[in-house]
Amino acid sequence: MTITPRLVAKYRISGIRHALPGRGRFDRSGPIPRLLLKEPDALRVYELGEDIELLAEFPRPTPQGGSVDDWVAPDLSFVVFQDEASYTAVCRDGSWMWQQ
Repeated sequence: MTITPRLVAKYRISGIRHALPGRGRFDRSGPIPRLLLKEPDALRVYELGEDIELLAEFPRPTPQGGSVDDWVAPDLSFVVFQDEASYTAVCRDGSWMWQQ
C-alpha cells in the first residue's frame, strides 16, 4: 500500500516559521486539529479549521518563564504548566487553581 501525502490547508501565522521545533505542537485528538504554541508569556491554542482561530490564551505562571511540558484541559478551561520544580494549573484569566 502506498501512502501519498497531500496538502489539505495552508495557514499563515506571523512569527511561527522558526517556532515549531521547540515551541509548538499539533493536537489531533479532536474533530478539528489544534496548534499549541508556547510563547515566552503565554500558551496559545489555535484551531486549524477552514481558517486559523485563536481559541484560548493562558498566561504563564512566571512571566518570561519556560516550561518542560504543558497540558491543556479538553474544554480549554485551564492548562497545567510543568517547570523544573513544580506543576501549576492556570485558568484562562491567569488565576492559579493550584500548584504542586
